[in-house]
Amino acid sequence: PVTVEMDPVLIEQVLLNLIKNAVEAMREADVRRPLVAIRTEAGERFWRVEVSDSGPGLAQEVKDNLFTPFYSTKPDGMGIGLNICRSIVEFHHGEFGVSDTLAGGCVFWFTLPLSGHNGAQ
Repeated sequence: PVTVEMDPVLIEQVLLNLIKNAVEAMREADVRRPLVAIRTEAGERFWRVEVSDSGPGLAQEVKDNLFTPFYSTKPDGMGIGLNICRSIVEFHHGEFGVSDTLAGGCVFWFTLPLSGHNGAQ
């Protein structure tokens, strides 16, 4: 069994935000076969969670500004959701990031240290 010391409500909010963003991106791009996949993996020191989608992916300009406060690609977006997610993960001594999928979508991921590890990689 794997044990992670975390605030489950905060981590749930991170997951909900990532899933919501993935769904909205695919809806906006009118993706023919939308898919959101959640994958977890436990290593020796970290638990990794990935939320991937079959959307259009992120342009480089968007990636470059992803964590710029108040930057949003959504007409009604405030540009703080991903910053809050990253802050929550970093508060838990984890890391937060994004990468492209081979199929063209994107995957947001975060790691949290397993119990007994301080987060140093």
